[in-house]
Amino acid sequence: CGGIIEVAKALKNNKFDRKKLENYAQRIGNSGVLRRLGYLSELLNIKIKLPKLNTRNYLLLDPTMPEKAPKSAKWRLIINLDEKILGELE
Repeated sequence: CGGIIEVAKALKNNKFDRKKLENYAQRIGNSGVLRRLGYLSELLNIKIKLPKLNTRNYLLLDPTMPEKAPKSAKWRLIINLDEKILGELE
């Protein structure tokens, strides 16, 4: 249960502790998690301080969805979910 949609819902509905999330992001060191979190927070206009990323490869925004989709060069993600749907989540 969960996935990128549930993370987007929690961010959009402000159901998280910003400082705790930033602390976890600093400690986790998983570039995929950081990229997805950065992309979602930017899409939803949420200010979250994340560590600087240094990566070349692209990852899927949602690993459970097909790969054919546009890419975000900034976050090095394949955006395989509709941004409109992500922005309209309740």
